[in-house]
Amino acid sequence: MGPNWQELMESWNRIEPSLLRGLVTPFPQIRAALGLACEISAFPHLRPSRDGLAGRLLLGNTLHTDVPPHSPTGRAFGLLLTALGQRYGFPCVEGGAGKITELLVGRARARGVELRLGEHLTELPRVGRAVLAAVDIWELERLTGRPARTQPDPATVKVDWTLDGPVPWPVEAARRAPVVHLGSERDFVLLGQYSMADPSRAPEGKETVWAYSHVLPDADAIEAQVEAHAPGFGALVRGRRDEHLPPGRINLGTARLRNELVLRGHWGRPETGIPRVYLASASAHPGGAVHGAPGWIAAQAALRASSRRRARGLVSFTSSSRYTT
Repeated sequence: MGPNWQELMESWNRIEPSLLRGLVTPFPQIRAALGLACEISAFPHLRPSRDGLAGRLLLGNTLHTDVPPHSPTGRAFGLLLTALGQRYGFPCVEGGAGKITELLVGRARARGVELRLGEHLTELPRVGRAVLAAVDIWELERLTGRPARTQPDPATVKVDWTLDGPVPWPVEAARRAPVVHLGSERDFVLLGQYSMADPSRAPEGKETVWAYSHVLPDADAIEAQVEAHAPGFGALVRGRRDEHLPPGRINLGTARLRNELVLRGHWGRPETGIPRVYLASASAHPGGAVHGAPGWIAAQAALRASSRRRARGLVSFTSSSRYTT
């Protein structure tokens, strides 16, 4: 992408370790802040051009979120996603995203965890050690009566298709890409055709595709956008499922600046203000994505609090292998 991109990535490489440390550690993030301060000279170079291929790539990655693409927060998210993609790639799970849940459930049960599914809680369960609430912050508000400070991300329209053949992209590169960005910030559609990376997602000669948009009003508008970029798409549609996801469903909180860092959840921390109750969902720092950081941070907070209680001799408890989700 040219020498400017190389300079940008060299600057990114200098701040990445401290930035990633800050994403997976609780506040106050002193080590991460000190690391970023030591690389302050890298920041003037982290302003990629909006023009050319690099600019379009950054814009598309920014539009994965709900932040204005040309705002400082938008540019930061675009750079974060693009740089991580360049260094590590954007992996997908063989067999579908449900495999993540299946593997985590299997691992938990192998360690004696009891999972009680399909139950509706009317109040928080009483436990001796801790409650890790892997629910959105508005559900936690319902259960506890404590006001939720986190603001929801916008409503989203999502569409799933089964097709009688691959998407007829006129551009060869798009036929090989598992993820395709369509349109601009006014009509942006994010589309996934994961059989390009994982053939088990669709029968041979067929295709499965999903797409979503924060800005288009309905599934028909999304399908029209795909048709405009891949003429003949509509003729291949075998089945379609539409979902209108309410505000807060995708990211459990907006990615806008007013909702980042200490402004997310309970001052960005997993502690809820209720003894032994911790927010372990994407409504807490650092927000949504397939990283598990909110749950990891909440678990560490619960373990530290438990250790402090034991050290003070204030409580005692017996070990148990039964936990409720």
